[in-house]
Amino acid sequence: MEDICQAERDFLIGFAENYKSKSEADKARLAEEARKKAEAERKRQEELREKQEEERKKREAEEAEQKKLEEKEKNKREQENNFNNEDKPNFSPNSDNSSSQTEKKGLKIAGMKMVRLTPQLAEIFYQEHNAKAFFKGMTEFMSSSPVVVICLEGENAIKLNREIMGATDPKQAREGTIRKIYGVSIDNANAVHGSDSAEAATREIKLFFKEEEIFS
Repeated sequence: MEDICQAERDFLIGFAENYKSKSEADKARLAEEARKKAEAERKRQEELREKQEEERKKREAEEAEQKKLEEKEKNKREQENNFNNEDKPNFSPNSDNSSSQTEKKGLKIAGMKMVRLTPQLAEIFYQEHNAKAFFKGMTEFMSSSPVVVICLEGENAIKLNREIMGATDPKQAREGTIRKIYGVSIDNANAVHGSDSAEAATREIKLFFKEEEIFS
């Protein structure tokens, strides 16, 4: 009888220990699963933050690029709306006609002066033609007597003023244009020079005008 009772006790003790062991294993398994789940969530959150940071940087870069493009476009418009006009030596006595014609087109005179080009300044002014046969004669002509330089401002100033000036060759210029009326020949004495691009206008204006001499 005592042996049976002892056997039952041994069985119950073994069962309890086995049950207890399984319970601890389950707890360990659940704890491990929870840890892995938490680690996975942490990684997910970290990846999400990294993605958000990348998107933020990308957005900032795009905004900066857009701002740069807008600023560039603004500067381009400003350059296009500023135009350097130069009445040549054979035309200076009639420079009032040049300014009146440009004003009729809605262009504003932002700067105007009479200057005497030195041969060196004339060479700088026409530097893009320095390899051409007419370069020497042109620079000598342009420095032979005073010229009137005008900085014009207005919408599409370059296009409008080139229409006012007319074709480079006075013979081919439209009636009523400055070169048709006052130009003598295509060889220098075509009355007036005008910037042909925003870049040229910027360079030429800086040659003749200080910043404080431009009144926008």
